[in-house]
Amino acid sequence: MSYRDEIKDITRGISPSLVDFGVPRVRTSPPTQASSNFITNKEQGDWAESVIFKAINETMDGYVAVRYGRSDNLVAGEPGFTAFYEAFQDELDTIGKRPDLLVFKEKDFRKDLGFDISQTPHDAVEAYVGRAIAGLEIRSSAFLIEKYEAEMQHRTLMALQQALELKAEIIKNYGDLLQERGKRKYLDILNTLNEDTIMAISFRQPVWSVTERHILLTGLFRALKKCVNIVQK
Repeated sequence: MSYRDEIKDITRGISPSLVDFGVPRVRTSPPTQASSNFITNKEQGDWAESVIFKAINETMDGYVAVRYGRSDNLVAGEPGFTAFYEAFQDELDTIGKRPDLLVFKEKDFRKDLGFDISQTPHDAVEAYVGRAIAGLEIRSSAFLIEKYEAEMQHRTLMALQQALELKAEIIKNYGDLLQERGKRKYLDILNTLNEDTIMAISFRQPVWSVTERHILLTGLFRALKKCVNIVQK
């Protein structure tokens, strides 16, 4: 399997709430001015990219990092920004977003092109780019932390809601099975489970297969255990 196929497999497992690859890209208009927050995030990203670039080239024998992503220092409101922005939009529509860095095996590195091909037209380096073993998109963690925290909070709330729904379903439809010998402790756990106690809930996932209902009950507890684990992370 090629790394392209591996990446495709990975993207299929990404939650649409983080990135929805099925949504068509909408071409945007150039912003008229850059906020201080944007400038700060850009500076953090540039710094992080520089750290990774130097780390690879100074410490990894046999590999070379090359700057590939657009590195113009123009920001909204400065002369020339609109033309730069429109050219960037054209590029997104043709080849997509260039990774910030490409990593080549040392034997494939072209000294004539050097360590920065960010300003080189794609047609001139297309074959060369295809020989890279990795493309790195660098982001400062400060830039993504708010989105990550929001996603994790949403995920936790959904898991909590599902856990409470599973609790209600089990008690309503399978309460009689939990009266059986050796199963009463699971009913006690369910009765104490709520949004205040879920962080302290702990139980071993049961496996019952005496009847079809026992098998279904096992599946519900498996789902409940998964929800509890998500909330407790």
